[in-house]
Amino acid sequence: MKLMETDIFDMKSCISRSTYDAFCGKQESDTECLADHFFNCLCDYTVGYFAIREVFNMESSVRLQAIQNIGRFQTPSVICSLCDLTTDEDPNIRAVAAIGLGKAGQGTKRVQDSLVRLLSDEDRLVRQSACLAEALMRETKSVQKISDIWRNDPISQVRQAAEIAIRHIGGPEADKALKINKVLSTEMDKLRVGDK
Repeated sequence: MKLMETDIFDMKSCISRSTYDAFCGKQESDTECLADHFFNCLCDYTVGYFAIREVFNMESSVRLQAIQNIGRFQTPSVICSLCDLTTDEDPNIRAVAAIGLGKAGQGTKRVQDSLVRLLSDEDRLVRQSACLAEALMRETKSVQKISDIWRNDPISQVRQAAEIAIRHIGGPEADKALKINKVLSTEMDKLRVGDK
């Protein structure tokens, strides 16, 4: 009840339809009653809330798994927590937080800023995860940065993740990057053959 009052109802004794819609989203069909729909949304929210507590428990043996699972909850507190985890000392946590943000799929400014920062992370697994998160979100604003990684990252797995991201994101800028890289690859292959 305390969680409901503070996080959802904003300390109000009753809620308006707009507050309900903001929390539960618009119902796609009228077959489910509002109370049942609210209860199901509340259950999801509560599971996400307690998963976050597990994530921030440094002694937890399931910390990485908890981070991975909370990405499916799209509540503001989950998104905020995942963004906070992108600055964790442990690169594994940063990498899994990036994937969690990609799964949550909310391209807010804070999420996007966090992922763009991770694209330049010192750890290769974090850069790779950030590319894949951008792909999951189909974030077109990051195509140029991901293209730079595809061309310049010293680690082949990171370059592969960047290529996958560009192909998955699609759009005019991604198509342009793919064409440029195809031309460059063709020219490099010609040079290799010429050296033999």
